[in-house]
Amino acid sequence: MQKQLALTFAGLATIALTGFAKPAQANVTFGTSHDTNCVAGNTAEACSLQSLLNYYTTSGPQIDTTQDTGYELFTNTGNSATSSFLFSIAGFAPDNTFGLYKASDPNTKIELFGGGTAGGTESEVSFLANGAVQVGSNIVNNFGSDFGFYLGGPGGTFFSQNALNGGNQHSAIYQGNGQTKLNVGGKEIDFDPGKYLVAFEDVSFLSSDKDYNDLVVVIDGVRSKDVPEPAIMLGLAAVAGGAVATRRRHKQS
Repeated sequence: MQKQLALTFAGLATIALTGFAKPAQANVTFGTSHDTNCVAGNTAEACSLQSLLNYYTTSGPQIDTTQDTGYELFTNTGNSATSSFLFSIAGFAPDNTFGLYKASDPNTKIELFGGGTAGGTESEVSFLANGAVQVGSNIVNNFGSDFGFYLGGPGGTFFSQNALNGGNQHSAIYQGNGQTKLNVGGKEIDFDPGKYLVAFEDVSFLSSDKDYNDLVVVIDGVRSKDVPEPAIMLGLAAVAGGAVATRRRHKQS
């Protein structure tokens, strides 16, 4: 009986570890951009998200835009998170807004950037001890620490959770690799693993060009809810290792 229990325990621990594995990359599908006039050139190809990110990359490997993380929800890693506006190539750019929404209530939002924001602009969101969040003088109560990203504008409001967009993917999210450096408003930043680049499509999927260059920001001070905390991983690994060791001892006896 002890051997059977040890085997079962090890199996459950393995399942738990597997369940926490990083999700498969989403491999976002891009269309041909309708834009033909941007900083990277005057063609649709030059205005693609890939070409634009190549343009803003100052050193290190280029970000492969086909390899997005598929992450949808996030949480803060400290008392605040900083968002840096990279660029917006969109007819709706003067009116598009960007911010966070409460994971359990998408109607609860806090804005980080308003329409017409210039590249390099930064916005800081504070996560207060009472569960509220604050950006400047704007405070939203009962927000909590689990959230997604949204883009709002004349084309509609879209979320980082596909289920809230009728199953369509309106955001492509990339995690820093620790090697790439980006030019954000004339300031070079390290795109390290603690940062995420969030790129949005701002028009309903049926009528959009699916270029995901309509609003692009870099977020620092958050982590994906799709990846467990290191302490949890270490704990589960210890459980799995202990269970396997128990099995070996019983087998030897």
